[in-house]
Parts: sequence; structure tokens; C-alpha cells
Amino acid sequence: MTVVLAATNLTKKWIAMDGHSFSYLRHFDKELTGHFKALRQQRGDKPIFLIEHGLDDDTLGEMRCHVGAHARLAGLGQGSWIGASLPLAVVITETGYSYRGTGTEFWPRFAADIGAGITQAERTDIRATFETLNTRLMAASPNESDWARAFNIIAWPIRNALAPIEIHRPLAEALGRLAATGGHNLASEDFQRRLVAIADGLWSRRLSDWLRDEDMAVGLCRNLLSGEDTATWIEPRAAARIARDIRADRDCRHALRQARRIIRAPGKTSAGQLEAASWSISVSLTDDGPQIEHLLLQGPATTQQLREKVISGIGHSATLQVKGSDGGNVLVEQFLRGEAVELRDMTAAWRGDLLTFYGITHNEVLQPLKPHPPLLFRWSDMGGVLPSLKRGEVINKDELLLNLVYSENGQYEVPTESQEIMAPENLVAWIAPAEECNLPLREFVVQTRDDRLVEFKGAARLQIEGNRIQHPSDTALFLRARVNGVRLRLKGSVDLPSSLSMGDIVLIPTSLVSTELEVLSEQRRETWQIEPVSEFRSSVFSCQTRPTRPTIDDLLSGELSLIISSPTALDETPVEIQIQLNGECIGASQTKLRGLPARIDGLAPEFVPIREAAFAEKKREGEIHLLLRLEVGGLQTFDFELQERRSSWERRASSLEWINENGVTAGPASTAMAWAPMHFESATRNAKTEGDDIRLWLPGILGAEALLEGIITGKAQLFGQSKRPTIGRVSRTPSAFRDDLGIISTCEALIAWQSASTQDMVAESRRNAVLRTLDEALASSFCGHEWLLAERADLGAAGYTVLLARASTTFCRGGFLPEISVSDRKAFTSLLAIRFEEALPFERPLEWKLDDRAVIALDAAINQAYLDLSAIMESRGDAPLEEPDAGNELDDWIRASEEAHRQLERSPFRRLILPQARWHQLEATKYNSLSDDELVELLTKSHVDISRTQGREWINPSAIRSGLALWISPADLLNTQDWHQHMTHLLSDRHTSRAIRYVARRSRYRQRQPAAHSRETYE
Repeated sequence: MTVVLAATNLTKKWIAMDGHSFSYLRHFDKELTGHFKALRQQRGDKPIFLIEHGLDDDTLGEMRCHVGAHARLAGLGQGSWIGASLPLAVVITETGYSYRGTGTEFWPRFAADIGAGITQAERTDIRATFETLNTRLMAASPNESDWARAFNIIAWPIRNALAPIEIHRPLAEALGRLAATGGHNLASEDFQRRLVAIADGLWSRRLSDWLRDEDMAVGLCRNLLSGEDTATWIEPRAAARIARDIRADRDCRHALRQARRIIRAPGKTSAGQLEAASWSISVSLTDDGPQIEHLLLQGPATTQQLREKVISGIGHSATLQVKGSDGGNVLVEQFLRGEAVELRDMTAAWRGDLLTFYGITHNEVLQPLKPHPPLLFRWSDMGGVLPSLKRGEVINKDELLLNLVYSENGQYEVPTESQEIMAPENLVAWIAPAEECNLPLREFVVQTRDDRLVEFKGAARLQIEGNRIQHPSDTALFLRARVNGVRLRLKGSVDLPSSLSMGDIVLIPTSLVSTELEVLSEQRRETWQIEPVSEFRSSVFSCQTRPTRPTIDDLLSGELSLIISSPTALDETPVEIQIQLNGECIGASQTKLRGLPARIDGLAPEFVPIREAAFAEKKREGEIHLLLRLEVGGLQTFDFELQERRSSWERRASSLEWINENGVTAGPASTAMAWAPMHFESATRNAKTEGDDIRLWLPGILGAEALLEGIITGKAQLFGQSKRPTIGRVSRTPSAFRDDLGIISTCEALIAWQSASTQDMVAESRRNAVLRTLDEALASSFCGHEWLLAERADLGAAGYTVLLARASTTFCRGGFLPEISVSDRKAFTSLLAIRFEEALPFERPLEWKLDDRAVIALDAAINQAYLDLSAIMESRGDAPLEEPDAGNELDDWIRASEEAHRQLERSPFRRLILPQARWHQLEATKYNSLSDDELVELLTKSHVDISRTQGREWINPSAIRSGLALWISPADLLNTQDWHQHMTHLLSDRHTSRAIRYVARRSRYRQRQPAAHSRETYE
């Protein structure tokens, strides 16, 4: 029988073998033996730990199954495991790693792990197996302690577990206390002694025993405090696993984050911490152009106090060797005085073993000296020795930088419009402006600086060439000061302020002729030529409401939203929203938008005082005239009249009677109950009801106006006792068929219930239940029951970036990330998805690939999302979050991306919207503040008409607009000509109906995002 053995991480291949489980175990033993022997050669006299096996979860699980199968067949005696003892020991060590409790609970847990029993004699054989591995491979033996003597068998696997889970909490707490007292900078011996003292104070005997191995304990603890795998000799995957499991525990994660924050805090560690060595590059000018000669690694110029502190711990004879240099060893003391070492072999700069120390017992003290690989240097046309950029530096946008990249084959895609220069083998170098090096600069935490005194933005596209500005003659032009003490002089104008501080914004008066603006500071002077033109007029600044004819009820229910559009705008645009009664302001709120286009949702905090003022006025009897005003940073003012009624009819207070402008009255003509919203009956026969009497009344008015003038009255029974709304079955026909309801009458009922006014919160809740029932019934008729089930699963409507954001909160927790409350997690996920859209292109998410630069951008997006959430928390009066510092590996983001892809592939909408080209286009679209017209245009472009015959289109843009209005603003259907016919056409094209419903869901999803002062949040 031939069976395929799953590949291990050690061989990365598939192997075919004959036989049963023991054959597999012998192969595992061979692979593991080779792995541990390699570790032993690298480690010297330090022990190896069996937890450092390097197997992934799937392979480990397979090996555990074979161990259990052989144990059930042959037992666990030592004689039955000749040639396969190492897999058995590794599986027992895994039990020791996850084990928590007293010694008596270990063996039952191990028996459960492998599915086989174990006798007392077999336990003794297991100890003999570990002793043999200690002799053969130098596997770790238990420390001398009372606990190890009392449990002299299980002490072996628990010791080889390196850092079992049972010590994670006391270890994290001890590290937190160590950092709080400044002990993290101590030499290794004092570092260990301090930790042992803290462990004794914590009454943790197991942690005290674990700390007896100084090399292992100090190395792992420094690794956990620094968050860098390079700071320990422990096998990287084992160290990463331990760190990941510690972070999985909330208390441990909090303790470690606090410790790392203390270590990073300025002024607390700078006195006792070394800086990294810095790079310089030598460039010569030849007839063929610039040519790179060699790299220079220069030690940090430390203070005498710090230098003496370091040397006293390592000795004056300590030396270091730089790989790739021709010279011999360099005294560490001289290197700390700023001595430079020349690298002839420049590729050595990308090796992990660049610096090797000699004559030093503990290298951890000098680990901070190791530099990052060279990447960016300040360029000079004169050549010579060019310094590298350092973290935190500020440069000008137009400053030239020398980019240096290592490539094994010497091939690298150099950006266009950059100057490539000659470099040694396997290196690629080019010169480019700083503004074209965004990702490398972000990695170096380098800020770009524009040295101009002011910047300009407008309500339309500007053309800026040098100091000449052309802008549309009928649009506003804004100026923002970039430094303090700016003075402005504009010919023919006396309205400008005398002095501006950094960040101040000024509206520049414009005219139909060119003018000159003089900008002055204490040291500099700039002259700008402002030219109004009309040839390149772009789309104008505008504001729309949704729904298009807003009412007071739309405002109170949160359905009203504002969509502000403009080609460009200021990064921070001040906005004021007012509610006016008879020309007087009765409520207002102010905020700032980071950019345009933008959407302000009706449920945003900015609308709270507006809704409160409107609700107070609505309670008053008599006719009221409310006006919603939006003032956008001096650009323009937009007024929207909020109708209490949508027609010439008005309901008399405290009565079921309507009156028009001519004094004609109308009583209620029909009514329907909330639990039977489609069963309309004569109002005169149903004046009173029993039980749940929440009902909708429609006036006896001719035409469609009656649907817009309803009123919901009555009261509900106790919660849970009211009947749920039921409407019966809706047919896929325009009118009623047999006992089924028609599409048109169901749409009209949806409009009537949504447009009706009510002042009772319980009635409002019952109305919402009715609307959900009607909406689902229509969705089932137009899109099918399968679509309705997909909506209830709620997968895919959010888009790929939201799925990636959800996955990243699980897989990408590296670095320091502040804790957020459960109530804010949903808002944070939405903000994170928005930042992901900014960071990287997601137009084709299924083909999108990750690389190191993408990791930098995604980590930066995480940091920005936390800052966005912190701003929201501050605006509502909560304490701001701590400053985040995300730091994830490429593998973390690959796992998150794969999970997002799996979720996207599993999206039920994917197979329901056909053809696939339409699905891909709709899914990949960013619904950032798209207006209704843009949504219709999107659906029209992706539409495939089922009618292939010549003549009039069956599904035209008008039908698509009606379909979109049904899901977004049903009342607008009544203003649409032929909407009955459009509904009929959509019933016959299920895939187009699904596409329209999907776009409406994506658009409504954006409206539910948390309110923050940014254009993306108001999508």
C-alpha cells in the first residue's frame, strides 16, 4: 500500500512510503534528527529544546496521529520505539507546553492527546527516552529544583517545552515590573537576578525554577521585551510561537505592552541605550556618470557616560568584526566613539550576521548597534561621501535621494523618470525626488517637507506651475499658512488679515483679471501670480440630499444624509449645519471634513443637536417651516426646506382629518394594522380595534399623494406580546394573482408606511418592523429566496477591504496596539477598511499580491485607523487612545489576506450576480460618496440586457434608476414616470435586480459607518 506523507516544514516536499504508522514515524525521526543536529551545531554548548521542532500545525497533528496509532498497537515501552523515539518525545513535549496544573494531571492529558493509555512502567521508559535524547542530541535536562525532583518524569517534557503556558502570566507580569524599575537595561547576570527576585515576590515557584537557566531565560525575556526575533538564539519559529501565545492572553498582552511602552518612552531609556550604527556611501564622478565605490558603517558618537557604562559591562578588550570589510577587528570602545569601517563587499550589509562580537560574554548589550540595511541617502551632484537618512528626519519634497536596493540577480524595476547609476554586482541604484519614494520614506518614518510659505486649494481644479496659479474664475480660492508669522499683500485688497499663524486659512478675493499676491515671513518672500480662467472649468461644488425631497421625519429618523461633491477641496474644510425656524437658527453644530467629496450621515453626531431642535418644534401645534442650512468653509451655502408634509394637504392636529390650501377637508379613507400592513380596509368600519392597535391611516385624497400623507397612531401592548407583521406571499407579477399580493401594491404599501409620520417611539419601532418585512418580501420577489438567505448571512456586502480589516484584527496584532472597548470594535473595523482603501490598490482583490512594501503601508493604515478612532472618542468626551505602533510580519498579512480571500470566495453574492464580469466590477468599486447618478452610471456600464433584439432596451437607465430608488428612497418612485412598467421589466431580469439590490446595500452600508471627520467615513 502506498500512502503520501504530508510535507514537513523541514523538507518542504511530499514523500511516498510503504507501511503503517511506524514507517511514517521512522521518517519523522530521521527528519527531526537532522533538524536538531543542525541546531546543535549552531548553538555550541547551549542545549536544544524539543519544542523547537519547526513543524507546522498540520504536520504536527499528523505526527501525533501516527504516534497514537503506534502506541495503541505496540504500547509506549522503550523497546517499541527504536528508531522513532524522537516523534514520541516531541508529542509528549507538546503536552508539556500546553499543560497547566499539578503533576497528577499530566498523564491523563497526554493519554487524551494520543488516544492511548499509559502504564507506570511505560512512564519510566519515557524518562529513559528523554535521557537518551539528552545524550544523543543534547536535549535539555530539568533544572535542579524541588519540583523537578518531586516530578522527575514530567519535568523532562516540561523543561523541553522551553516556556510552557503555565508560566506565561507570571513571566509577563515579572517583565512588566522589570521594565517599570528600569531593569531591562541591566547586564544579563543582573537582569536574571532581578527577575528571580520579582518571581519570588510573585510567589511563583515554577517561574523561579524556570529562570535558573540564565542563557535561555535572559534571551527569551529580552526577545519578548523588544519584540524582535533577532535578539535571541532560540529557534525563530519557537520564539514567535511563544510570543504569539503570550499575546493571546489578555492580561499578558497588557503587561507586555506596558513594558514595551516604558522602554520606548523618551527620557527613560535614552541615557542607557545605544543608537544603531549609521551608513554612508561613497560616490565618485566618472566620464560615464556617477558610480558607487563602497559603503561606510560608522559607529554612534556616544557620550562618555554611556560609553563607560557599556565598556564596564563588556570589558575594554571587546572587539567587533564587520562582514565585508578588508580590515581586522575593531575595538568596541573605538567604534562607540564614531569610528567608520569600510565595506568593500557591499552585499554584506544585507546579511543578518553583519556584526560579530568577540571577547563578550553577553552580546545583548550591543544588539542595538546593528543597523537596518542601507536604503536611502541624501544626494549631492558633487559626489563624495553621502549620509543615509535616519528615522525621524525631515526632508524637502523635491530633494534628490539615492536609492540602493539589493537584488540577487542584479535586476530590479527602476521607477520611470529616475536616473540609474552604476553600482556593484547584485546592487541596483538610482536617483529620484523624495516625493517618488513614498513607501521607503514611510518605512524610515521620514517626513517630507514643502518649504513654501503657503499652499492653495480651491473648490475646483487648480493648475499650479511654479508660482503661477490658474483657477476657474467663478470658484473660491483658499490659502493656508505653512509657517507662523505669514503676512499677505494683495494689490487692490485691504480685507486680508495682517498676520497668519501656521494652519490659518484665508479666502482670497478673486477678480476677472490677473493679480499678484505677495507672501512675506521674517526670512523669506514669495510672489504668486493668480490668474482666473474659464477654459478648463471642471465640475462645480455641489451638495445633494438623500432622499431628494427631505422631510422633517427623514431628519428625525436619521434617513436624511448630505452628499457634498467637488473635484478638490482643502484637507480640512470647516462645515456648519444649522436648523432654522422661520429664518431664525434654533440649532447648530460645527465640524471639519478632511476632504471632499464627503457624506454626512443623518445618524452622525453632528446631526444630534439638529434632530433635537427639530423634534422639539414638531411637538408644537400649528404650521412650521424648518430650513436645513449647510455652510461649507466659505465656499457656498446650501439651503434645503424640510417639509412636514409633501403636498398641499396638511393633517389637522389631534385629529384624523386633512385640509388643503383651499380649505377642502378629507377624512381617513383606508387603514391597516401593523401586524397586517398589507390588509387595507375602509377606515369608517375600523375606527376601533382590540389589543395591538398600531395602525396606518391614509387620507381620502385622489392620486398618489395619499401614500405620502399617512399617519401612524395608537399604542402597542407590552413588548413581546405584539403580533409580528405578516403580509402573505408576494407574487412575481405586477398585480395580485389568486391569493398572492402584487408587486405594485407591495411597493405602494412600503412607500405609505415609510412616508407616514408618527410622534410615538413605540409606534416608530413597530413601523420599522413593518418596513423590514415589506423590504424582505420585495427582495425575495425581485431577487429570489436564495438571495434573501444570502443577505441574512451578511457576507460580501462590505467588500474585500472590510473582510481584510476583520481578518487583520485576528492575525495582525504585532507591535503595540491600544486596547479598545467592545462597543468601538465595529467602528474601528470600518475605519480600518477605509484606511486600507487609501493605502493600497484593491481594484482586483483576487489578483492582489502582498510584498514587504505593502506590509509597511498596511501597518501604517492600522496606526491611522487607531488615530481616527481616538479622534472620535475625544469628540464625544472620552479619553484618547494611546499612540499605536503596529509592527507585523509579511506572514501575518499573508494569513489575513488569505482569510479575506476565502471569505470573499465564499460570499453567496458572488454566484448570484451574473455574469462574473458584472460581479467583479460591482464588488471592486469603491462606494465613496457616490451620488445616485453615479450609482446609476455604474449599473448601466456593467449591465448586460437580456433582450438581444433590435429596438428599445428592455432594461434602460430609467428602469435602473427606478430599481435603485425602490431600495434607497421608495417615495421618489412616485415622481418617476412609468415606474410601474420599470418594476415589471425588472421582475423579468433577476440578475439585474440582484445587481441593483447589491449596489444599494453597499451604498447603505457606507452610510452606517461611524462618524469621523474625514471624507471616507461619510461614505
